[in-house]
Amino acid sequence: MSREYFKRRQRQRGSAMLELAVCSFLLLYILTGIIEFSRAFYTADVVVNAARAGAAYGSQSQALSKDYSGMQTAAINDAGSASVVSATASQYCECPGSHTSVDCSTIVCSGKLKYVKVTSTASYSTLGSYSWIPNPMTVSSTAYVRVK
Repeated sequence: MSREYFKRRQRQRGSAMLELAVCSFLLLYILTGIIEFSRAFYTADVVVNAARAGAAYGSQSQALSKDYSGMQTAAINDAGSASVVSATASQYCECPGSHTSVDCSTIVCSGKLKYVKVTSTASYSTLGSYSWIPNPMTVSSTAYVRVK
C-alpha cells in the first residue's frame, strides 16, 4: 500500500469526524425544538380539555349551571396534577334570534337559551431560554355549552 493511500484515508477520517460533529449539533437542536413544542401542545391540550370538562359538568342540568365552584372543580380535576390550571365559570342567556347575551335573572323572553362558560388558564415555561419565545407564557381556553 502506498503512502498516498494512507494520507487520503487519514483526511477522510478527519472529515467524517467533522461531519459527525455538525450533524450531531443540528440533530440536538431539532430534538430540543421538538421537545419544547410537544410540551407546549400538551399544555394547550390540557387547558382545552379542562375548559370542556367544566362546561360539560355545568351543562347537565339547570341546577348544575349555577354551581360555579363545581364547574371550576371539574375543570381543575380534569387537568390533573400535570399542570397548574385555574378556571372561572359563569352563565349567560340568549333570547332566540338575538345572538346577544342577556342577564338570566332579569330578562324575560320566550324560549330563553341558557349557556355556561368556563375559561381555564395555565402558565407554560420553556425548559431553556429562547429570545423568540416569551417565557413564561399564558395558555387559556374558553368553552361555551348550552344547558340541557
